[in-house]
Amino acid sequence: MGTRIEILITSKKIRVFGIILNIILPYFIVLAITKLNGADLASYFPAWNDECGWWLQADAIAQYGRPLGYWGYNGGTPQLGTFGPWGWAMPYLYGIFGAIFGWEYHSYIYANILFSCLSVAIFILLTKPSSKGIYILLAINLLQVVRNLYSFTAMSETGRHAIALIGVGLVYYIFKNPDCNRWIKYGLVPIWIVYCTQAYSLLAILFFLYICCLMRGKKWYVNLCISGIATVIYGIVSYKILMLTVTPYVVTTTGFAYTTLKNNILSLLNILSAGAPFYQLYIVTYLFTILALVLVLAVKWKEMHSNDKIIYSVATFFLVAWLGAFICLYAASESGMIRGLSIAVLLATFLMVLAKNKTPIYVFLICTVMTVFVSGEYAESFFTSGRYATDETIMYYEQLEEKVSSVMKVAEDAATPWENTVVNFQGGSQLSLALPSGLSYNGSFDGTVITDAKYAYLEKSFVNLFADADEILNNYLNDGFELTSVNGDDVVILINSKYT
Repeated sequence: MGTRIEILITSKKIRVFGIILNIILPYFIVLAITKLNGADLASYFPAWNDECGWWLQADAIAQYGRPLGYWGYNGGTPQLGTFGPWGWAMPYLYGIFGAIFGWEYHSYIYANILFSCLSVAIFILLTKPSSKGIYILLAINLLQVVRNLYSFTAMSETGRHAIALIGVGLVYYIFKNPDCNRWIKYGLVPIWIVYCTQAYSLLAILFFLYICCLMRGKKWYVNLCISGIATVIYGIVSYKILMLTVTPYVVTTTGFAYTTLKNNILSLLNILSAGAPFYQLYIVTYLFTILALVLVLAVKWKEMHSNDKIIYSVATFFLVAWLGAFICLYAASESGMIRGLSIAVLLATFLMVLAKNKTPIYVFLICTVMTVFVSGEYAESFFTSGRYATDETIMYYEQLEEKVSSVMKVAEDAATPWENTVVNFQGGSQLSLALPSGLSYNGSFDGTVITDAKYAYLEKSFVNLFADADEILNNYLNDGFELTSVNGDDVVILINSKYT
């Protein structure tokens, strides 16, 4: 029976079918969940306030090639450009999609599907998994819970997963093909790694692997030492460049770093002891996969194929180093921690498919299947009120945008980006989607007046959830802003008098 199955999956037609199925699987996952929710793809709508920020940045890039105002919080601005805490790399990925295909409220879901499908296709093209590996990859692809659910949001997670997966595929390609085209080896691969690192700093791990590939043939300890030192230098330089182009939420200090480390360790322990079942099993799966890798490496090392030794060593390094770096560098909630670790899970598991010994990947699959069974509450959080737009919703936002655009004007030749900057409260709500293309918001966390911005955009019902909207409105009026438009109880628009 086993021989028959092996013959079946190794046949050329079945292999091609498996490859095609892997490539289009992200689309069918999104489509199936959409149908289960009684919706269609075109009805999806940015629901969380962070999503609105991502959507608006991509919209500005699609229309003007860049955001025209200062994105950020509490009046912060970058030293170069106009981007906020999210950086420039991911907004451009989605903005270019918008420039090519148009940018509508639902466009992000199509962009996420395209990026997921393309990344899987490129990974398979670069790494050429075995026929058996193709079908194991199908299961892994299906069980990427975090990536699949974030496909429904207008956030960057799915895009980050995609570019990271392509990065791993490229590094593996030059490892297996040391004499490959020099333009690929010394041009495309390092450029892609630089882009990945600007999108997510922890992806500097790809640079480490890249240098290891270039140093192959050296003694292993020399290779690791040089690669490690080079990566530390590269990581610092990359981070410094990134910080020139973003407006950080906070200024990183030794005290902040210590607090981040302490809070993340406590968050990790809290997940394991009292977290929601999905969070608990996700972390347990992560740790069990590391354990399975270490045990296989320890027990089977002498008889293990040399390629497996490298793949499993790299996968272990990915999971351990990523967890360590994440809890040291990123201030994250429990959901944020799962979101961050999911990239390491994706990269490590896709790599493990390329090994001959499949034991660790089976451990991951078994644990992940159990995780999926308890993911209901986590999944429901992605389909909150406002996730689907009716015709009436679209009409409301189009009418609101028309009213807002009659008051708030985009100035392409502005003397300062502040002329295209809008102050709102804590990043605002879905109503910020009505801002004209090109304008950027600079959120005030506590309602403090940002006197450099030309416009203020107060969503009263949203503000009243956290503060007194009338009090904040009076603060703006007292600081030189003029009331110019009111849309019922929804939106109040003010213009800074120094621009009139």
